[in-house]
Amino acid sequence: MKQKPFNLISCRFSEAAAPKFNALGRLFPQLYVIAIDAYYHYSVTIRFGISGVPSIYLLHNGRPVAKYNKTEITLDGLAEFIKAFTLIEPYSSSTNESNPSLVVIESDSEGPLVIVIENRTNYLLVFSWIFCLIVVAYYSSRSTFFHKIKDHIRIMWNEAQTVNHEHAE
Repeated sequence: MKQKPFNLISCRFSEAAAPKFNALGRLFPQLYVIAIDAYYHYSVTIRFGISGVPSIYLLHNGRPVAKYNKTEITLDGLAEFIKAFTLIEPYSSSTNESNPSLVVIESDSEGPLVIVIENRTNYLLVFSWIFCLIVVAYYSSRSTFFHKIKDHIRIMWNEAQTVNHEHAE
């Protein structure tokens, strides 16, 4: 199976959440743990109303049952979230019993979600900044403050030209 990076261009929040998300598959082997890149699959973001990443949903038959809605994503918080809605206890393969110590192990950082920050240009962001700067420049050029500055510079330029002509003769 080909591993895909778990990120949104350069999302440090997704990078921080990935090992904890990987650990969910280990702690809850009876559940399907799936990650979707919201940047490339925008129809999913529209369908579920995702406004930020990473967003973690608990789905049943393709419909959202609950959304993990905490500021900080922790493994303990994710396990409690799943336990509250499914009544499934986390499983530990090392001791073969329930109620394991909920820790992220080294293999959780290795996959299945690859944690890679992509440094590439976000052209939509660049276009947005250019548009904002053009709008600010346009409305600034129509303001009275801009006209006062322009007139002041023109007067100073004319005075400098007059002084320069007097010295030349």
